[in-house]
Amino acid sequence: MSDPYQFPDLSDGSCVSIDTEMFFPENGLNQFSDQMKTIRKMCGECPVAKACLTYALHVEVDGIWAGTGVVTRQKLRRDLGIKAIKLHTQYTTEAMMAQTQHAIIARKRRANKKEQVA
Repeated sequence: MSDPYQFPDLSDGSCVSIDTEMFFPENGLNQFSDQMKTIRKMCGECPVAKACLTYALHVEVDGIWAGTGVVTRQKLRRDLGIKAIKLHTQYTTEAMMAQTQHAIIARKRRANKKEQVA
């Protein structure tokens, strides 16, 4: 089992090519908004959603993670008996943005290698 406090590898995530600001709205998102429905659908089909949610449940982070908002994760933590650790919000946001940018570059490199082989 991987460390739930370790930032997950999101390189194969459905969100890799999406602007990370979509997941960190300034005024939050209504859980029934079209944007939130879109995010939930994307996360529901994501191969790394479990790792993403595990991290977000164990580390207090802002934004939308695995289709869940802050309030939903608080309820899940209570229900599951998880005590989350606190990280500086800016660090966590920057870490996610850096990881996402890294994943985009990695995907482009893989795509370029496949094109060269073909």
